[in-house]
Amino acid sequence: MGTVTLQSHLETDLRTAYERLTSDFVRIGRTPDGAPCLPQDDELVQKLVQRAAARCGASVGAAVKREKRAWLLTALVDARNAGLDVTPTVAKGTAQRVLGRRLDERFVAKLFATPGRTAATKTSVQAADLALIEQRLQQELVPLLARVDAAKGAAHGRWYASSERLQVLADWREQRIGVSLQEYRFERVGSETRPC
Repeated sequence: MGTVTLQSHLETDLRTAYERLTSDFVRIGRTPDGAPCLPQDDELVQKLVQRAAARCGASVGAAVKREKRAWLLTALVDARNAGLDVTPTVAKGTAQRVLGRRLDERFVAKLFATPGRTAATKTSVQAADLALIEQRLQQELVPLLARVDAAKGAAHGRWYASSERLQVLADWREQRIGVSLQEYRFERVGSETRPC
């Protein structure tokens, strides 16, 4: 397995995504030296909020993909350690069938390639040989996705209730006395279709 790490970093990645979202919100209302700068144009503020939310959503989505990849590859490493001849081709095929997407070829090669192996000595493992493993993985995928969704919900909840977020909103209100900020969707970022 070398230096490849398949450890879960989901919680850390989610926390980082929301920390960046908070930082992006701070930058909407403050210059780098801390001076107030909340734009007076409501549409501009809305666009900046949406851009920050989209960036957060992309980070959350990438974290989820990494979590699923680590889970799948860990199962394949376990299968290899149990005697199954798992090659990069086998790993990529399994990922396509279980997750419905491909894996990064360089990463898979680092994990499963055998130095000096040629096409003449390719694996004898067929899709039928993987049927039981893939069936078990399909069953394990449901609880994995539930755990991931719970982690995403918890991360969003922590961010939504965080003193940092509330301070940003208070700062914006102070800069825009008399303007209702309820019209800005940042009050509900992530509670609709976006994952953050």
